[in-house]
Amino acid sequence: MNESVDRIEMKIPAKPEYVGIIRLTLSGVASRMGYVYEEIEDLKIAVSEACTNAVQHAYKGEDGEDGEVAVRFLVYEDRLENHCR
Repeated sequence: MNESVDRIEMKIPAKPEYVGIIRLTLSGVASRMGYVYEEIEDLKIAVSEACTNAVQHAYKGEDGEDGEVAVRFLVYEDRLENHCR
């Protein structure tokens, strides 16, 4: 069975100040999907923790600059998945 999925992919600099952008994106997507406020707040905490961990452990670029964190949301009809790396 093929399940329909929409993919949202983002790359942010591996800096803590950019994690808020991911939270805002998640909030908008989850709200659009019909999640209630309390669920969205729980999701934002989980995503913040995952992305902050990825930021802290991101590899440096070849030139010694901060690396990037890749974030992907998979939007299914009945659920929302998030991957940070």
